Amino acid sequence: MRFSRNLILLLGCLLTTATLSAQTIDSESNVPSYKRVYVFNAGIGFGMPDMCGGGISSWDVPKDEDRAGFTSSLQLMAFSPRSAFGYGAYYYHYRGKKQKYENMDEASSFHYVAPQVSFLKRQTAFERGVGYINAGVGYVRHQAKGTLMPQAEPSQTDYRTRVSGIGCNIGLAYEYIFDSNIALRLSVDGIYARLKGLHQGNSYVDRSPVRPKENIHLFVPSLELGLSYYLFHR
Repeated sequence: MRFSRNLILLLGCLLTTATLSAQTIDSESNVPSYKRVYVFNAGIGFGMPDMCGGGISSWDVPKDEDRAGFTSSLQLMAFSPRSAFGYGAYYYHYRGKKQKYENMDEASSFHYVAPQVSFLKRQTAFERGVGYINAGVGYVRHQAKGTLMPQAEPSQTDYRTRVSGIGCNIGLAYEYIFDSNIALRLSVDGIYARLKGLHQGNSYVDRSPVRPKENIHLFVPSLELGLSYYLFHR
């Protein structure tokens, strides 16, 4: 719980800083000579799937609000020097550690890919600072696998379930540009998806000591640190 509260406080501070410290976008007289800039981001961090929503497990087990998994992301955006809006694509991957419960264990992960729309603020807090707000709607692929160990049976049963659906994301990022091409990036993202039919049609459900979920309301806030590369088209 303490870790969850600290994460929420950090997200709030980052949002407040980016909002209150944002300065006006460069005037037209200071618009650079390039026609378009492509920004490629790569980041790693952690996500907390049980802090909000229904949790990431495909079984009806207690949530652990301090659970954290490894996240990685890639993003490619294109911007015009005369506009604060850009477009592009976003990829996100969450991979959790194996969780052990009574008579079973489970490891969950998911992939998310979506087109993105982004709003940027140049000279945010610092002359070389850039703030971003990103959003998109895309495709989610969830996977869970593990072992069922019923007490009444001597044998174990391995299981795997995959399900896909529509999800959405919103994110806030801040970059500090060290030179004309490279920036350090800190980002806060949230991904939501409602997934149905997790264990539908699988015979192992009848042997499970835990009741399966019919659907998941997945919401994963995450914090990532990464690098950005700027490619200018003149």
